[in-house]
Amino acid sequence: MAKNIVPTRMCAGCMQRRPKGELLRVFRDKDGSISADIDKKYMGRGAYVCANRECIQKVQKKNSFARMLKAKTEPEIFEKLSALADRE
Repeated sequence: MAKNIVPTRMCAGCMQRRPKGELLRVFRDKDGSISADIDKKYMGRGAYVCANRECIQKVQKKNSFARMLKAKTEPEIFEKLSALADRE
């Protein structure tokens, strides 16, 4: 009998593994810009962060997305992620 496997990803802020559905995703698209992936289905290199302000602030302070995605991170992405975290 097959087990239901829940995919997990690591948060770039607290570095803990969580189910993919609990995390917010950002991705780098072909032109090198970083965007929030609300639907979690866009193609491109991605990174995940917990849907809470503490982890989002850690990622911003450590500049984790820029290192992980090898692209410049604009401050607006953190504002958008904070707004998404408030909704969840």
